[in-house]
Amino acid sequence: MSRKATTAINEISHAQTRSDLLEEQRKAFLKQGGKIEKVPTGQSGQQAISYFGRGTRSK
Repeated sequence: MSRKATTAINEISHAQTRSDLLEEQRKAFLKQGGKIEKVPTGQSGQQAISYFGRGTRSK
């Protein structure tokens, strides 16, 4: 087996491992009462926060 083929197999294996881990974390989150919200395409789940003036402090 060539080095490229071995690397590709390892990447697939790592991707599957990450996918399995993410699925386990998702199930644990839901089991603890967490909720998953579907965010419509083109929108962000983040709230609008102003970053202007963050470095200034009132005395």
